[in-house]
Amino acid sequence: MALTMGIAHAQTTPPQAEDAAAPTEFGDIVVTARRTNESAQKVPVTVAAFGNEALREKSIATPQDLQQLTPGVFLGGSGSAGNTVYVIRGQAKPLIGVGQPGALTYFSDVPLPTIASSQPQYDIGNVQVLKGPQGTLFGRNTTGGAVLIYPNAPTYDLGGYLEAGYGNYDWRNLEGAMNLPIAADKVALRVAGRFTKRDGYVENLGVGGDFNNLNSYAFRASLLLEPTEGVKNVTIFDYYHNNDNNQAQIFAGFHDPSIPSAVLSQIRDFTNPTLTSLLAAQQALGKRKTVADIPGFDRTKAYGVTNRTDIELGGMSLTNIFGFRALRWKNQANFDGLPAVDLFGSGVAGPVLNTYRSNAYDQYTEELQLHGTALDDKLKWLVGGFYLKSKPNGENADRADVFNGIGSAVYTFVTEESKALFANASYDLSDALNGMTFNAGFRYTWDKISVCSAAGGSTPPYDGRLGDCKAGTLTNATNISAKFHKPTWTVGFDWQASRDVFAYITSRRGYRAGGVNAPILGPTLAPFQQFAPEIVTDVEAGVKTSWNVGDVRGRFNLSAYYAASDDVQYNVNGLFTAQPCVGAGFDGDCDITNDPSSGAITINAGDISVKGVEATLTVIPTHNLTLNFGGSYIDQKTRKTTYGTLAPTIVAGGEDPAKIPFRFAPSFTGNAGVRYEVPLGEEGTLVANADYYHSAKVLYGIYKAPAYDNVNLRLDWNGVAGSRVDVSAFVRNLFNSTWVQTGGTIAAAPGILTLVYNDPRMYGISLRMRFGAE
Repeated sequence: MALTMGIAHAQTTPPQAEDAAAPTEFGDIVVTARRTNESAQKVPVTVAAFGNEALREKSIATPQDLQQLTPGVFLGGSGSAGNTVYVIRGQAKPLIGVGQPGALTYFSDVPLPTIASSQPQYDIGNVQVLKGPQGTLFGRNTTGGAVLIYPNAPTYDLGGYLEAGYGNYDWRNLEGAMNLPIAADKVALRVAGRFTKRDGYVENLGVGGDFNNLNSYAFRASLLLEPTEGVKNVTIFDYYHNNDNNQAQIFAGFHDPSIPSAVLSQIRDFTNPTLTSLLAAQQALGKRKTVADIPGFDRTKAYGVTNRTDIELGGMSLTNIFGFRALRWKNQANFDGLPAVDLFGSGVAGPVLNTYRSNAYDQYTEELQLHGTALDDKLKWLVGGFYLKSKPNGENADRADVFNGIGSAVYTFVTEESKALFANASYDLSDALNGMTFNAGFRYTWDKISVCSAAGGSTPPYDGRLGDCKAGTLTNATNISAKFHKPTWTVGFDWQASRDVFAYITSRRGYRAGGVNAPILGPTLAPFQQFAPEIVTDVEAGVKTSWNVGDVRGRFNLSAYYAASDDVQYNVNGLFTAQPCVGAGFDGDCDITNDPSSGAITINAGDISVKGVEATLTVIPTHNLTLNFGGSYIDQKTRKTTYGTLAPTIVAGGEDPAKIPFRFAPSFTGNAGVRYEVPLGEEGTLVANADYYHSAKVLYGIYKAPAYDNVNLRLDWNGVAGSRVDVSAFVRNLFNSTWVQTGGTIAAAPGILTLVYNDPRMYGISLRMRFGAE
């Protein structure tokens, strides 16, 4: 949704106050979708951008908040709220298991790891959401889009702020930043941090604490160096720590026991009446209470260093971006949403499905860009290269306790390497047609993935490391690797028909690397040991307009697209061998040691086509009233399926083997917003915001969640009584509605359905004190 409260300073270098473009009557939004500073109204791509003030006024602090302000973007979720899965135009990363992302998050131009990549959004300068395949201009290749997050950068003015907040469920938030000029026009430092804590809102009547609590802190330091004219270097160190009780998985149903392959229906003594009574007990508790048989936790420690250097070379500019990201993540979940159950009439109660997951990775990235102009500035060009290396550095284990048994962990050490060369050019064709530009880009990517897997013990600590696996000293150690390479491109025209009308048409080819499933799989799954790249080819056309009718100003943007996806990468999960094993088991050998890591594999399910329309409308009837509207429609068709021997598993999960399910992509999402500003003279300014969001039904696995609506309110009094103090009050989920935030257990093997529900009504107040130039 195009917001107009201020300027989103999204420069190619970290945003500087002196670089900010002068606001137009709308407050132009400046973005870097093409690695140069451009108005969002003049970029041939669908982009949503939020500046610093918009982020604050709309209370955007989490990925869930961003979803409700950006139709066409959905949040899938995987295992925990911190394991963010952005879904853009139906493209995402596998929920669990090995696989590349279809949509990627960048922090200060560095791609974040694909696991537990939720980035705390404090002291943020702007956020941009790019839709459609990316890769010929910067970073890593994607097939769906990218979310770009830029922190506030250091400036040469002393200033900062301190903000404290309190709300229901004992929500406490403390955030602040300080900007320190060290040497005039040469060196500046900005430090920022945030602490957040909140009680859980899902009461746990079983083992462990209440679910859906908050408990995190984060710190960031940014150093700006400009030793000589034309040379700028920014180094950022950031640290994030989270330790909460995880999300509650609420037991919501079970598969039809008449389906032969549904595992629970084959386990003796675990019958339909047992399931019915458990479901009735949960329904009596409601959606905000549960009984867990293990304590849940979600623990993340993530830190990184980003170093960006920009050098002006006289007609050309050189940019180098180095990134290092370290991730340590551990997660334990009561995935069945049930208390301990006596499955076999033995008098011993146990789990249906509990999981433990841990990942520890270090990621290094290096990107070099050279850009400039030629032919009397008619030609703008960019060439670059990108390198990524991700490797295990610590515990990487998955354990599933299934059907009364305590499972053995499976070690999965994934090493990834990606290399790419890319080029992009825009040529001004105004000599032929005024305002016409031709755009073209090309990228070639080489990917290599290696997976070493082995069997571990039944309880932590899991001390096995990558070196042990490669040396074969771990039980059942196996090594699998694969290489992939593909060209991708973009080509199109844009036309600045007049000052207020911009139109474009573009076609892009996106590439999502293939991979391998681990460990060495059983005979039934052997054909799916490796999966091929997914290729997306799209065509998008759009128009961006600004207009005036009398004193009423407006802005209307419309885009339509069609995308064909070949060899779609599809996640099949819940693949656990039941104990005692029934027949030959789902994988043909009843051997739990070669069950897929995390109980999931990625396969090439076939081909699909996706088409959609997206629109935003901004109307300013008076100088202090702004109305915003946005909508996204998307439709998917299956062109071909290639499930092969997995077709019975697909049927057992309640899915149609002739179709590829379109998960986490509601057919329609829309929003509307009202912003009203009341100047109070020397007493400050009142700003009121009301935001509405609607989502159509959305498919989670085999479960289609109902449509839902939400309303958020916020009131800001900025500059209270002429001071440097701002006071805010907010209410999220005004009507205390309940909807499905994401699916939990949705696979055939466990035979049950669990769901994760949204936050209840949340309200609070914040006090913000600004000082210096802030």
